[in-house]
Amino acid sequence: MKLYKVELDNVDYDTYDGCIVLANSEKEALDAAFNPDIENYIFAASDQTITVTEIKLDEYKEPAILLASFNAG
Repeated sequence: MKLYKVELDNVDYDTYDGCIVLANSEKEALDAAFNPDIENYIFAASDQTITVTEIKLDEYKEPAILLASFNAG
């Protein structure tokens, strides 16, 4: 399995703008991120762009923050 960062642009208050997903492929990561049967799934509006980036752990040599999100309303 691989790690993927799924991000959305054009977010508003009280919404998720991204998540880290463990999946076998980019498609599987997208399916999981937007699946309402999975806790904390993401909702995307039609005016948002979705970006999926594979996180290659072997490229990290020091501690790093992979996702920090704050959209309080």
